[in-house]
Amino acid sequence: MHRILLALLLLGACRVERRPPVSERVSAEPHVLAALYAYYDTVGRGGSAAPSEPRRRLVRSDLRVQGDLAAAWVVTAATNLAEPGIETERPELLLMRRRGEVWEVVARAESAVR
Repeated sequence: MHRILLALLLLGACRVERRPPVSERVSAEPHVLAALYAYYDTVGRGGSAAPSEPRRRLVRSDLRVQGDLAAAWVVTAATNLAEPGIETERPELLLMRRRGEVWEVVARAESAVR
């Protein structure tokens, strides 16, 4: 009887967690970050390389990688063309997918909070 009670107490104290291996998370994050920097170097200008477009730069990022999918909360800063020297920050969420060895942005959403 005591063994059954002890087993039930131990079983109730257990919890199951599923996490990807640390090596998988760590190895994917530098590639995702490189793809984010490349995205803001090109598409981050609104798809245009025109000098009149404000250039955005990546300030902060918080990545979550799960297999071939990644979510990145980023904060970008853009120089105000009307008032040079003043930057405005904008939070965005980017969803990315890995195709082969290349990470690509598949969706982007701006936060309403600025």
